[in-house]
Amino acid sequence: MIDWHPQQRRDGQAYLTFSQREGYASLPEPLRLEELSNALRAELWDIVAISIKPFHQRSIIMGGERDSGEIYLKSPMKEYMQRVYAQRHHIPLDSVPHDHKLYYIYREIILQGAFNEVFDLIERFADFVVQSRRYYFAHAVRNLMARHAAAYHFTSDKWPLPPYRFEPHSSQRAAEVTLNALQSAKESGLQGVAKHLDQAGSYLSDSRWADSVRESIHAIESVVLEITSARSLSKGLSILTSQGYKIHPALQEGLLKLYGYASNEPGIRHSLDATQDEPSVGQPEAMFIYATSAAFVDYFLQSTRDSS
Repeated sequence: MIDWHPQQRRDGQAYLTFSQREGYASLPEPLRLEELSNALRAELWDIVAISIKPFHQRSIIMGGERDSGEIYLKSPMKEYMQRVYAQRHHIPLDSVPHDHKLYYIYREIILQGAFNEVFDLIERFADFVVQSRRYYFAHAVRNLMARHAAAYHFTSDKWPLPPYRFEPHSSQRAAEVTLNALQSAKESGLQGVAKHLDQAGSYLSDSRWADSVRESIHAIESVVLEITSARSLSKGLSILTSQGYKIHPALQEGLLKLYGYASNEPGIRHSLDATQDEPSVGQPEAMFIYATSAAFVDYFLQSTRDSS
């Protein structure tokens, strides 16, 4: 029996927040903590199943198809998966289910279990297969998480050596700030700001890092220009401070530097030059700037309320 995580439904989908259910806000894939899409789960299981295959055999059913029958594990995979199950459930080894059931138990966990159970199992399994000099498993999981722009990445202190672990790209606080910024922008009637944040998040989910940075910067620019009607970000910030809005000088300088970075970096706001095939911006920069823009929008709208 699987102990379902309170954030998880039996269909493998996480419960949504009120803002997400009602359409006020949505989070890009790299910020969706505690969520694993069905597609990602299926491909994670494929990697595990391929790694298990050399260590299992099917029972023979007379007159049946070639691949019919139950799957039975062989050593050393059998003993390893039995130990993992026993340790996970705090039971003695002789109480572990028969080895032909273990295969399907672990399959159900990865396809339908709570996200933390999935990660626990894959971390343990990765350490085992690496001991068998099969480093492709760790690389396959790492590449898969990156390709899906998941909220977690697969890493180790001495990559590609174990022990391995999953780590989130961002904090729960960053996700909360993003939702607050999106909802506040829409409630304040700043549809342009909300649109830029939504688009930046969509690009982030699609691994279009440079496009995400561009829209994130547009969100910062838009929230200032929509209120001040200024023609530039620097002029708009000056107008706001002259009107008594509480924006720290260091924050203003930081925002202008981010704007300058996006303007000067080829492939973001301007086309690539002849020496570059693609923008140099990657996921870390895109996520940082997206989170920064959302935090500024949230901070700015709170400041404007306090000053009004």
